[in-house]
Amino acid sequence: MKTNTLKRFNTITTVLAFIGMIHTAPTMANSINFELTNMVDSNEILPLSTEVITSFGDIAVDQDGTIAFRSLQSNSFSGIYTAKNGVITKITDENDTVPAKAEDPTEQFTSFDGNVQIAAGLVLFHGTPNNNSAREIMIIDDGKRKQVVLQEGVTLESGGMLIDDIEDSEGYGFDGRAVVVAANDGDFLLRFQHGKLKTVGDLSTVAPASLGGTLSDYDDGFPDKHGQRIVYYAEANGIRGIFINKRQSHSTRSILLKGDTIPGTSRIVNSFGDPAIDGGNVAVGVRDIDGEKSIHFYNDKTKVLKTVLTEGDLLPGGSIFTDYNDVGVSGQTVIAHINTDQGYMVIAWHKGVLTEIIMEGDNFNGKIVDRISNFARHSVNGRFFGFGVKTLDGVNALYRGKFWVEE
Repeated sequence: MKTNTLKRFNTITTVLAFIGMIHTAPTMANSINFELTNMVDSNEILPLSTEVITSFGDIAVDQDGTIAFRSLQSNSFSGIYTAKNGVITKITDENDTVPAKAEDPTEQFTSFDGNVQIAAGLVLFHGTPNNNSAREIMIIDDGKRKQVVLQEGVTLESGGMLIDDIEDSEGYGFDGRAVVVAANDGDFLLRFQHGKLKTVGDLSTVAPASLGGTLSDYDDGFPDKHGQRIVYYAEANGIRGIFINKRQSHSTRSILLKGDTIPGTSRIVNSFGDPAIDGGNVAVGVRDIDGEKSIHFYNDKTKVLKTVLTEGDLLPGGSIFTDYNDVGVSGQTVIAHINTDQGYMVIAWHKGVLTEIIMEGDNFNGKIVDRISNFARHSVNGRFFGFGVKTLDGVNALYRGKFWVEE
């Protein structure tokens, strides 16, 4: 399998250059050049197994281009894997026992929930052991051992808090050094780093002076620069918003609040998508009180919020932006999975310039893209991004993109 997969990987890279799927526009300032690689397909045989992949969960990508993903197998088991240079590596599956630090080290995983994430060569995943209480557990795997980050039913040494709920969807983030996770129905936002859990925010955390009161209902935390900054949702005095916590200055401030007017418009913010952060830059989707959708980019140095796309905007290729699904950010580049009047698209934005990456109906290496999915905020990391597709012949696949900017 390793030889066949590596050969397929090299063949696709060669064909892409030939058919023009490596996009270059050197004459346009701030244009985004990119190349796409088909990393793994359904029906591929998994390592150390006779089972094949049938479908995928969300894709995560590391700064070296390694992807991590959750897959469903032909025996209906699920597992966590990585792929790089055509080689698929197993991290864990439902046959594996829960690490020894867990409550019952003889148990096996019964399912994997939420999103797999990867950074600095470490894979973060969230699973459920097969005991009667079904207490969920969050784990980091470095390829040699599995380290328990957090487990439901455990009392923290600091503060004596009992963890009875771990957010298992988009409510956690990982940057290679720090894990940020919401717990206990949003009463706490925790950071795990250097083997220790610490509280970022709880029900006693003072809100920014402009809001008054304290913060509550934490969710969707994501760390940046080894946990030095954390972006997250919270609520203060009934107002929902996006906040940034700076570890060094011990400061918390809001970026965007429900009820704010979007700069340069008369539109009033009503709700948000999941925020992504990199280098202090934040990308987020917004819905206003009239239901109109938009994507925005916030620069933490200038404190300026810019609009990337607004519902009704004309896109490269002639389609019209109708909605956002998920957004990611790398430096000053936003990459988003969006809806258009002609189907799903992955698009990139850099300093006001939009570049279409791929759209449903495109011909990729002789196959027609029928569906684009499996994209989340952790699908962008450094120069790489990833997403899933289904082609007209019924094959599910994970694609990785590499981009660079012509300034």
